[in-house]
Amino acid sequence: MSELPRPVVDALLEQAPWLGRLARALVGPDGADDLTQDVWVAALRRPPVARGSVRSWLRQVTLNRVRETRRSEARRLAREGLVAVPDEVEGPLRRFDLHRELVRHIGELEDPWRRTLLLRYFDEQPLKTIASREGVPISTVSTRLRKAEALLRSKLDDAHDGDRSHWTALLVPLVRTSRPPASFAAPTLTGFGVPLLAMKLPYLLAVLVVTVVAAYLVLPDRQAEPVVASKPSASKALAAAPLGPTLREAEAARSPDERRALDVSPPPEPQAQGNAPDPGSLPLVGTVVDVQGKAMPELEVWLTSAGTERLLGTSDTGGRFHLDGQRDLGRIEVRDENWGTALGCDLPLGARQGPTLIVAPWIEVGGVVRGEEGDLIPRAQMTLAQPSSLRASVADLHGRSISHEPVTHSDELGAFLFERALAVEGTTIYVEAQGFSAAEVPLPMASTRSFEIVLQRPRPTAGHVRGRVVDAGGGSVQDAWVSLGFHSTRSDPDGLFEIETGREGRFDRLVAIKDGHQPAILDRPRAEANGQAEAWPDFVQLRLGNEPLSLGGRVTDAQGRPLVGWRVWLADPTFFSRVDQRGVMVEGIAQGLLGASDEDQNPTAAWPWTSTDAEGRFTLEGLLDRDYALRIHHPESLLLVEAGPFRAGRRDADVALELEELYGPIEGRVVDPEGNPMADVTIESWVVTYQTPHDEMGHLGWSEQGSSVTTDENGHYRIPRLPRDGVSLRPRHPDILPQILNLEREADGKPRDRESWDRIDFVCDLRYHLQVEIDPAWSERGQLSLLDSEGQETLIQVFSAGGQMSTHRYRFEEGKTEVLSVNGKARELVFYDSQGTELERRKIRLIFGELNRLRL
Repeated sequence: MSELPRPVVDALLEQAPWLGRLARALVGPDGADDLTQDVWVAALRRPPVARGSVRSWLRQVTLNRVRETRRSEARRLAREGLVAVPDEVEGPLRRFDLHRELVRHIGELEDPWRRTLLLRYFDEQPLKTIASREGVPISTVSTRLRKAEALLRSKLDDAHDGDRSHWTALLVPLVRTSRPPASFAAPTLTGFGVPLLAMKLPYLLAVLVVTVVAAYLVLPDRQAEPVVASKPSASKALAAAPLGPTLREAEAARSPDERRALDVSPPPEPQAQGNAPDPGSLPLVGTVVDVQGKAMPELEVWLTSAGTERLLGTSDTGGRFHLDGQRDLGRIEVRDENWGTALGCDLPLGARQGPTLIVAPWIEVGGVVRGEEGDLIPRAQMTLAQPSSLRASVADLHGRSISHEPVTHSDELGAFLFERALAVEGTTIYVEAQGFSAAEVPLPMASTRSFEIVLQRPRPTAGHVRGRVVDAGGGSVQDAWVSLGFHSTRSDPDGLFEIETGREGRFDRLVAIKDGHQPAILDRPRAEANGQAEAWPDFVQLRLGNEPLSLGGRVTDAQGRPLVGWRVWLADPTFFSRVDQRGVMVEGIAQGLLGASDEDQNPTAAWPWTSTDAEGRFTLEGLLDRDYALRIHHPESLLLVEAGPFRAGRRDADVALELEELYGPIEGRVVDPEGNPMADVTIESWVVTYQTPHDEMGHLGWSEQGSSVTTDENGHYRIPRLPRDGVSLRPRHPDILPQILNLEREADGKPRDRESWDRIDFVCDLRYHLQVEIDPAWSERGQLSLLDSEGQETLIQVFSAGGQMSTHRYRFEEGKTEVLSVNGKARELVFYDSQGTELERRKIRLIFGELNRLRL
């Protein structure tokens, strides 16, 4: 072998770290060294011809080597499956003895191992049925089966002096013609050569169990390493070119000095078409760790997608599991009777890395919620809030992590129970209850049913308003709701109430309401001279009205045909206050909906809607004597229109919709900032149907999600039918920053901020990932911002499967940020202390496709 030219050697050595990462992704850490050694041998024997194609060439060689190894392994297993029957001395008689030995070992297993084994392999019960029968999770049944198989292998190993090849060879003839679960419809059983129907029942039962169990003992383990998926079509991948090759080339061309501030590796080089494997063809490797980062083996990883569940595999000794980045899309989590998923993942199409799942022990936490005076508090809402450091501990580049943050409520006696909480240090219980200040208490780290939470009444910050609620005839009204802004209370048996005024000038309207009555509304008095708000009177009387009114009508198309099942509600309801942790409407309370829950998609006091019947008719109840605008919505198509106003009390509030004018097709392209088409970008559509004030800071909203489409290899998409007005569109992909376009029409009927109703093109910023670590000795809390080349703050976004947070000034704790998503314009990082005083500036150069880590 001739000596390689020095430039070729240098070019190969430059790719050593990258090749190591690729090998680990393909075969795991255990086989990575052998794989890279084989690739280097191939490189020395037949080096690449051009420096510019070194990485693509190495990738192709590596993939070929993996395929050859797996084909060889498959052939070896096939040869072992057709192993010859032992000679006459250890032939049928020895096999019969081993079969009898296996039956004996099965009988010697303790329950639940033996019982689970027989239910699965003798009764042929599916895992789900066994789990229901035993009253345990499916994952527990699967764990018991693996344990039973391991016990049998161990017993057979001990009986044969550790020579597994001996007893597996004797069992192979029994199972070589089929894989489990075995089919017993055949007239004879391979390896015995005896007609099944001629066998006595006890022997038949034993043979059937041995057949299936032997198959699971002899055949390869169910956690077999996945093969490399075949390359999909170009429309199924976001290839190197659409992601912007010139950006990558610019990053690769930077000098070491320009990149010194960041501890990152170079991004992948652009790949020549025809040589580069599709990124989607490479399997992803996920990891299961505990909250300390320790690898967790022997845990089942499950995928939930489109309402179906599937076992992806079991974590190996390094906590690793494998998945297909093009196929295994959806919610990924660990399922185990002892360990729960504190941080899971909703894997999106185009993910560049497998997820890191964080697990923690299951615990049960229960107790009571009390007031300061010892009174039990019913209907308190409690939410588990995990520490921000949990998400900061993983490199979540796809921004689709899922936290385990269950919600529960105290019952009428103030008792509560979290049946499935996770022992994650730093988790808190956020508690809200009507008439009490919100509280946040640490979650116990061990199971308990005697945990006590004490809430305090809010301390007065201003004065109080006192008064009485009376009905239309002047009689006192008990248990009427009274509100002043976001403060609310109930009247006593004499109709008396006392309520805080809140901050001066913030709340200016008193409202009293009880179901079956129209409300009493009293505005804060104002001076006639200048209109300035005056003090509330010492005592007020709130007089409820007579029965509330209703509004009825009919919804049809332009030809008069009824539109059935369309939702109708008030576009301008009367806000009351925040009751039981949600903003509610006067009209909803008047209908008696205060106790209704929206978990079953029913009308509530927060959103009092109705649906059209078979004739397209609707009736809205609980109304005041005033005009109302209506909103009419078709959930399946997302169409949302507004009509009216109509005076309450009418029965002829009819609405006819010209549907053909309200819908139309929309198409366009998605490109990156340089105009390159972006494939596999999902275009999502939705409509915000309803919003209600939630607290002094924001609103609580409901939305309806429409169907999604995906761009092809040219970045093109098309939605055949979509409402022209009121709908929002958003392109989504792990490699881009999302943007939202609201489809709206101007007063003259033309589309707002675009030329055409039928075409929308998106230019999407590429998404760069940054994580900043601060020396704990310097500061554990602080703020940071990112500046562009002109010194302007750029938007910082943090994503999770539950939503996103956007800010120009990111606050962090414990010396480490979450994975931040920014555009490629960021050039400088500014670090502040917790009070906002600037401490340091640092020039940065972000690299696309990698996690950019900066240490201060």
